Formats: sequence, structure tokens, C-alpha cells
Amino acid sequence: MNKTLCLLVDSQKIFLSQRDGKWGGLEEEIKENEEATEGAKRNLWEELGIQVKAIDLKGIINFEYPEENVEVYIFKVSDYNGSIIENKGQWFDVLEIPFEQMRPVDLYWLPLFLKDKNFKGRFVFTGRNDIINHKLEVLND
Repeated sequence: MNKTLCLLVDSQKIFLSQRDGKWGGLEEEIKENEEATEGAKRNLWEELGIQVKAIDLKGIINFEYPEENVEVYIFKVSDYNGSIIENKGQWFDVLEIPFEQMRPVDLYWLPLFLKDKNFKGRFVFTGRNDIINHKLEVLND
């Protein structure tokens, strides 16, 4: 299965949404025959009501769970048209990101994302949140 994960960034703020009681980017499964970028744009339109003007692929991470493998394309959105549907999340100052209320794996890659680095990685889990092995590397810009 392939998914997109989108984070909106505006100056020193980042937009996060809540899913299953945890803060994070907007996540969506990529449809069959759909490119990752198009899936990300579709999801942002459907979830937030915005049309993306500037989107950059920052990372690709493979998540290996006992029951499935998921490849996630992580996008940075820095420009868009429209007004965000407010009940879908909230803006956080990058110095006040609620890491303690995010998924454990976000602690590894989100600092790279915030430094505008490109990266790829692999995380192996015993359950949904128990990381037993990981590799994360910064790519040449």
C-alpha cells in the first residue's frame, strides 16, 4: 500500500491534523493509477478545501508492520489557494510542535523535514507503534 503524508508550512508555523488522538500530517492512501503528487493534491482539496500551488516531495519512508508494508511519500506544501477548513487541524509554531502527542516515528524524520532536508528511510515494527529497527538517511539536495 502507498500513502501520502502532507504538511503545510508557512514561515515558522506548521499545520497538523489529529488522527486517532495523535497529531501529524494529513495522511491518505494513493488510489490505483494515481501519482503520489496527484494523490497529495487530491487529499488536500478533499480534506482542507485548498488548491496546492507549491508542493515538494521531501521524503519516502517504508513502514514494515507484521501485517503489511506501507510506503509513505512525505510532502511539504508551502503555497496554496483557498482557506483551510479550520476544524481539520491547527497551526503550531515550529518551536512548539507537540512531539509528545505524535507518533513515535515522527520524532525521527520530522526534524529533517523542518530543516528542509530530503530523506528516505525504513522502519520495522513489531506492532503498530513498537519500532524494532530503523534506518533514515539524508539525500543529497
